[in-house]
Amino acid sequence: MAGNPNAVFLTDVQPTATSIGELAFTAYQRQQFQDVAYYEPFYLKEVYTTTPKSA
Repeated sequence: MAGNPNAVFLTDVQPTATSIGELAFTAYQRQQFQDVAYYEPFYLKEVYTTTPKSA
């Protein structure tokens, strides 16, 4: 994946609970809230569903 021109690797970001908590606290201080009642997930690839075949 390192050869993909669309890939971006951040060496100074650590995916830990502490770093995520810091991001959340910063957003809270800035009053940047999200309305989770209308949240829609963002999927990187299309989701396909099918109907199961009868046995």
